[in-house]
Amino acid sequence: MLNNIIFTPILLLNLYLNILTQGNITHDFPKIPPAEAVVILGASVFSNGGLSDILKDRVDHAMEIYKNNKAKKIFVSGDGTKNNYNETEAIKNYLNNNQVPDGDMIIDPNGLNTLQSLKHAQANNFESIIIPTQEFHLPRAIYIAKKLHLKVYGYALEDNNYVKIDEFRQREVLANLKILFELAGLSSTL
Repeated sequence: MLNNIIFTPILLLNLYLNILTQGNITHDFPKIPPAEAVVILGASVFSNGGLSDILKDRVDHAMEIYKNNKAKKIFVSGDGTKNNYNETEAIKNYLNNNQVPDGDMIIDPNGLNTLQSLKHAQANNFESIIIPTQEFHLPRAIYIAKKLHLKVYGYALEDNNYVKIDEFRQREVLANLKILFELAGLSSTL
């Protein structure tokens, strides 16, 4: 009984976010409209600078969007604040190794979470953005972007084969609850 009392509102919240954002999300690459920038939201990197499977998928799809002229710039955001751990540097190196010039990248080393990353994207005055990220993460990212008055499109990446996928999905349920409290001070509405 207690589990139902606790989990029912959380599940309803997740359903609510999915409904609010579904019109901004596509699974079909040709349906992605052009935008000023594609936003790469940071995720784990390895000590050797390699990208985790989740991050590599985001970066590969961002490059596909960019190389197909659906976005003019790539906004790279993540944790680049530590000496021995740097998501943005690893992403930048990967993009450079795949023939993306520095001039087409904007690097945000202070994107410590999705909210901060999207606030920094907002500060760059992009007219529109595309966010390629995993299906479990996309509703929250789109919700935040809309609350920040960004014109946003989401490209949903399949998320069934990642290492620790169940852990990420569980974490996302709680992150959805947390973001409502973090955004409570914003006066905008969807």
